[in-house]
Amino acid sequence: MKDYTFHPRALEEFKAEVMRYENATPGLGADFAESVFAAIDLACHFPEIGALSGDGVRFFLPRNSRF
Repeated sequence: MKDYTFHPRALEEFKAEVMRYENATPGLGADFAESVFAAIDLACHFPEIGALSGDGVRFFLPRNSRF
């Protein structure tokens, strides 16, 4: 399994989105965070998942995510 780290600006953005969802509907921020971490876990276990972009980064959206 691969490790991961958030870029500092990405981490700030992630935290802001968690708070935005949580402020909109209590519990929704936690659901969003759980969805993101599930996607990260999937990508770490299956690093070849998703579409390869021109800069060598892979992109995918989990089908069951509502975000």
